[in-house]
Amino acid sequence: MKHVRGSLFVDYVRLIRSRKDIDWSRYLEPEDYAYLKGTIDDQAWYPLPTFERLGVAILQNVAQGSLAMVRVWGHLQVDAMLRIQPEVLAAGDPYESLHRVIVHRKGYFDFDVLVAREVLDDHATFELNYAFTDLGELAACVQTLGAFEELVKRAGGKDVKAVFTERRWEGDRRTLFQVSWG
Repeated sequence: MKHVRGSLFVDYVRLIRSRKDIDWSRYLEPEDYAYLKGTIDDQAWYPLPTFERLGVAILQNVAQGSLAMVRVWGHLQVDAMLRIQPEVLAAGDPYESLHRVIVHRKGYFDFDVLVAREVLDDHATFELNYAFTDLGELAACVQTLGAFEELVKRAGGKDVKAVFTERRWEGDRRTLFQVSWG
């Protein structure tokens, strides 16, 4: 089974815990509830299937299907990432920041989710594969796109654009996204 680090898992758990007005039982499996009641350790590993179900439940209930909200959540996750590892941000250097985040993200999953295909002075291309269902993959990839977009902005990138060039959930053989900046 694949796993995700607690430092990512905890944000999903906190959000679901905070929304007692939502019937989560339509989206979660019985084994998922133990994680909602217990303490989440930032450095521990948690099951990827639970992480996916939490993410899809949040997409459908909190974000109400809005991918724009999911992308903004990706922007906000940069704050959490920088609190844990502030050295990821190389001020004034998007290129170096992207290289640092590539190394940093390897610690979030016990398998390769992110593969850098090209990182140049003004753009970068990445391949993503969370190994989720189409809906889960869509949500996770949009959130990641938002996080990379925000990181490049904070590193000093101007006119930042982040777009998908291939989408596995739409039938492409893989998911690719490109971030460009001036």
